[in-house]
Amino acid sequence: MTKNNGSNRSAGTIRSAFIVCSVSLLHACGGGGGGVNASTTEPAGQEASPTDTAAPMITLVGEALVQITQGQIYEEQGASASDAVDGDVLVTVSGEVDTDTIGTYSRRYTAVDAAGNEASKIRRVT
Repeated sequence: MTKNNGSNRSAGTIRSAFIVCSVSLLHACGGGGGGVNASTTEPAGQEASPTDTAAPMITLVGEALVQITQGQIYEEQGASASDAVDGDVLVTVSGEVDTDTIGTYSRRYTAVDAAGNEASKIRRVT
């Protein structure tokens, strides 16, 4: 064993200091992981996208309750849908209105985003 006078360091001390500095540097710059067993499937430097769990928002054009007289032509006013992730989303309309028969009819407006989240609104026609 040699005497350490402060200017000479043993090889073990230098090696330990190098390993500690290397690990600290890797940790500080975001390294030290991402190998084969990494839990992310995103390429290096990219953030994973959050899961889209929110349904689109449907906006009816006109009122949710429409009153017409028997025999009057029903004019579909339509609807639009917007999704926080996908933007504008297609709206499908279902339901019939028989203007020759007095009653209450429902028109269903449905929108589904790319993640499969579904929203619907109803318009009543009397």
